[in-house]
Amino acid sequence: YLANGGSMIVLADSSPISGLAGEDDTLSAYLAEHWRVILDDNFIIDPSVNPPTNAVSYSYAEHPITEKLNSLVVFMPFARSLSLAADEPLTQTELVSTIERAWGETDFSALDTDGNPAAFDIGEDKPGPLVIAAAVEDETSGTRLVVFGNAAFADDTDFDAYGNGDLLINSIDWAAEQENLISL
Repeated sequence: YLANGGSMIVLADSSPISGLAGEDDTLSAYLAEHWRVILDDNFIIDPSVNPPTNAVSYSYAEHPITEKLNSLVVFMPFARSLSLAADEPLTQTELVSTIERAWGETDFSALDTDGNPAAFDIGEDKPGPLVIAAAVEDETSGTRLVVFGNAAFADDTDFDAYGNGDLLINSIDWAAEQENLISL
């Protein structure tokens, strides 16, 4: 489908939230191999917000999806970070990034209230700023892909909060090549 110019939106929770910790994740492998989008095995800690397990948008890239979001905040509870590996002929855009003080926590026991509190560990955790949403376009095939390191921001509880719904709807409009529908 994607090889023939289709589009896809991926909402990928961190492995402790999705229940895929220690499991083979074929979607993650496919995204890394074919679209050069790596779903990092972590969850984001943002010490500037309460609770710190909410990844909050700090900056947006110049892109049709985000061009009207500059005055809105997006938050993603228990999000994972993404990494992009440059690859021609793909056009990759880091749509949404966190504040520099955020980090990708790799010690999943920090989610347990009885465990150690999350703290940045040099050499183990990924330093910020972190990418929490990315867009990829293959100009040759026309394929458009948007990847989020979280699914909860789009659920009934959080969809109407801040810019969450706008970010998702804008992503769907862009993926469907309906940029004229992108708005707030």
